[in-house]
Amino acid sequence: MDAIVVDPKQFVAESVAFVLHSMREPDVRVRRAFTCNEEAAKSAGRADLCVADTSACDGSAGERVRQMAGGCYVELTAEESVSHFSAVWEAGADAYVLKRWSSRRLRQAVRKATGGERVAPTHLLEKRKALQSAGELTERQSKWAELHLGGLPNEEIAKRMGVTKGAVRQLKHRVKQKLGAEAHNQVTEILKAKLT
Repeated sequence: MDAIVVDPKQFVAESVAFVLHSMREPDVRVRRAFTCNEEAAKSAGRADLCVADTSACDGSAGERVRQMAGGCYVELTAEESVSHFSAVWEAGADAYVLKRWSSRRLRQAVRKATGGERVAPTHLLEKRKALQSAGELTERQSKWAELHLGGLPNEEIAKRMGVTKGAVRQLKHRVKQKLGAEAHNQVTEILKAKLT
């Protein structure tokens, strides 16, 4: 199986390549370990397996990296936010692997993903489901809720979501209505209660 590895840190890219080389089932040959998502997106071509960290790149570069996976795409990241997980998961990632996982667990995830099984951390799947079912929030409302629970001010939330501060206030108001909260401070309490 032909593979490429993309990570902003050369040490991580080479370490992951070494772990993948040691696999017997499936037999993985890492063609190249890239340290830059832009470089990989421009020159790598397609591979049977793409293991990459797209959390540090902008949306278009991340999308190009994901498209390099001819068969299987594994997101390897330290990012444990529900918004990043949801974006990658909905883009069709076969596995979402955390960098803190052991090499054994990484190999197991790659083995399952190349076998057609989707792999993700249980806690992120549960948080994503809880946010989506919290008053049946839309995708944007769920993303706002996660950023809000992260303690970010409206200005930073607007920046990360690519919307105006007014749009953030509207999202907050709509979430408040859906959750049946009487005051804005209750929104945080209700969301925290649904996630624990």
